[in-house]
Amino acid sequence: MIFGVAALYAAVRSALAIWLPKYRFYWGGPFTGHSSEDDPKRLQCGTVSCAGCSLMWVGLAAGGGLSLFSDSTRHSHIGLLPGIFVSCILAGFIVMMVGRLLDSRARKLINKNFDSAQRGSPTPLI
Repeated sequence: MIFGVAALYAAVRSALAIWLPKYRFYWGGPFTGHSSEDDPKRLQCGTVSCAGCSLMWVGLAAGGGLSLFSDSTRHSHIGLLPGIFVSCILAGFIVMMVGRLLDSRARKLINKNFDSAQRGSPTPLI
């Protein structure tokens, strides 16, 4: 039950991060060895990553809270529910990894444009 509540909190925070950049996570978390929160090497999660993370945590929260509602659900449907939760978790993970790819690609483009601006040679935004 505690895991379900914690997963629901993570899902809500990830969903808020889609529209509010203040709540966005950073890739790597606290275990990357970065000492400062203002470190320019930290990669912030984008909207696609936050949407995938939210979908994954919703599946985990629903799976964690399944024991609360298993008595009120028909026995014929209980066998179907874990498959739904697992597919939600897998879809969220895939969307999150696509978002990671998009975030790193955008970061490389920003760094490339920043380096060319320091040299004084303009590069087109592609």
